[in-house]
Amino acid sequence: FELLDRFVFEVLNADAFFHVTAPHNYVASDRLKKYIATSDRVRAFQLDNRSHPLAFAERLRRGHRNKTFLPYLVQGRSPGSPFKNQYLNEQWAECMHAVRAAEQTRGFEYTYVAFARIDLAWQAYHPSLQMLEATKCENSTTVWAVAEDDYGGVMDKYFIMERPGAAIIESFADVLNSFDKLEAVYRIVRAQTSVSASLPWNYERFLLHTLRAAGRCIRYMLPVV
Repeated sequence: FELLDRFVFEVLNADAFFHVTAPHNYVASDRLKKYIATSDRVRAFQLDNRSHPLAFAERLRRGHRNKTFLPYLVQGRSPGSPFKNQYLNEQWAECMHAVRAAEQTRGFEYTYVAFARIDLAWQAYHPSLQMLEATKCENSTTVWAVAEDDYGGVMDKYFIMERPGAAIIESFADVLNSFDKLEAVYRIVRAQTSVSASLPWNYERFLLHTLRAAGRCIRYMLPVV
């Protein structure tokens, strides 16, 4: 949290909305409690075990028994891998609900929304707001992704987008839970690219395809290693 604060939040002058998966018996450390209590950037902090991977796995077995999902379930590096991060997608949706509530309460809309996993260790400063403004796409909403560990798609550990584009991330879990919505995305993808490039072969690729099908423009940022 402190690295995020130093290398990301301060650079972007950003507010923070956390939705963190934790077991039932988890107790936050005094250091974390102090950070939450003293930070003027934290607008929401929710500890939650409803979206734990094991809980989602059971819902996946119930919800994807329909054989029409089979072409998607057999894709990927392991069985069902396009759906393996649904608990993360649900956290994104919860954070966006908190963002919307904060916007309504405070009477303004954010310019950018970023989605970050707290297990990504930041070691360098985020590109400035001026850099983002200078690299925006001209005719479509821009998403800036990290060009590493993306498996031919968009790395889910961090990406930032213009505020109008955030609705697709808020509904990403719903897209993956509906065969009709999946097919709607891939009809667009298959019409715009080659058969091999349109294969839904992993989670990161699903994310890229969903963003592109929604008309988002992707910019890639080189990481500092």
